[in-house]
Amino acid sequence: IGPSGSGKTSLIDCIGGRIDPRKTKCQSFCINDHEVDLMKMGGFSAYVAQNDLMTPILTVNENIEFSRKIRTLETDKNNEIIETCITGLGLNRCRNQFIGDERVRGISGGERKRTAIGMELVVEPGILLLDEPTTGLDANTAYKTIKILKQLAEENDKVIILSIHQPRSAIWNLFDSVTVMDKGEIILKDSPSGLLKWCSDMGRPCDIFENPADHIMDIVQNKWYFGYDTQTEKQNVFEKDSKIQPHPENFRQKTSFYHQFRGLCFREWKVFVRDPNALAQWMGSSVVMSIFFGWIFFRLDHDDCFAEDNKTILIPNQNRLGLFFFVMMNIWMSTVSLSDFFISQMAIFRRESNSKYYSAGPFFWSS
Repeated sequence: IGPSGSGKTSLIDCIGGRIDPRKTKCQSFCINDHEVDLMKMGGFSAYVAQNDLMTPILTVNENIEFSRKIRTLETDKNNEIIETCITGLGLNRCRNQFIGDERVRGISGGERKRTAIGMELVVEPGILLLDEPTTGLDANTAYKTIKILKQLAEENDKVIILSIHQPRSAIWNLFDSVTVMDKGEIILKDSPSGLLKWCSDMGRPCDIFENPADHIMDIVQNKWYFGYDTQTEKQNVFEKDSKIQPHPENFRQKTSFYHQFRGLCFREWKVFVRDPNALAQWMGSSVVMSIFFGWIFFRLDHDDCFAEDNKTILIPNQNRLGLFFFVMMNIWMSTVSLSDFFISQMAIFRRESNSKYYSAGPFFWSS
């Protein structure tokens, strides 16, 4: 936790391998005394971004299934893992509903957030990272979301690290340990009760009716911690945990170009078929242009208007070149219109490519 600009998201990004370590002060990164290349952490961890962007015209089940199948090789366990993930996150009621957007009615904000979490949990990461998962949620929905994460951590031996701004007291009591940050530095790391003891030791105890997170934020933002011991646990931010095994065999292997291309084509086909306006527009324009070109260039081999002066061969060939030119221009203009599609899909592409779903090549050719 920490105030805005304290470096919470940057720390989460570093652990998730989304920032080049050469651009940070991090000299080495170890998990249980095993040094790990930060740029490869994407294959060992999973990252849930603050903005839960997903394909709106796919259902909850289809989005989670897409995440699993495009990032892992197909196995007999796929359907079982997907079912376990959906059930564990309490998404059975809405599993067949569209995610939705401003045009398509979809699921609620809390269900969207849990779906985004499910898309990462389904690949069975060693560490699950979340950037402010309660942003945009009401107090009760935020509490339920964190409580589900707590249950996942306990029941499935998942290591979950999240950044959060100012949680309510009920959420505060769910944390196992809290790291307080300010201006890119770790101020202190301890259990929730240990942090309250630290406040009392410096002469600023937390009132029984006050939110502990708010009280600690006041201390950090007013710099009341200056002169007190905050260095004791900076070297080891997170405890050793036998559940985390960062061995090479535990890292997800990158899938092939064909595997990614096939999964993306299947998704794009579903989106295309389910958008009746786009489908009607595409079919209508194709039929109209075919009739238009066919009517103008009908019966080229029987054009005898220019049979004089040895032009019998020249004129039909010129007409064929004209037809070829107009057809190619029509194809080119259709291709240019795809720029709107790429612009609209750019945010989803960035989120999914940063999470190692696929690379740019398969996305481009499947689109």
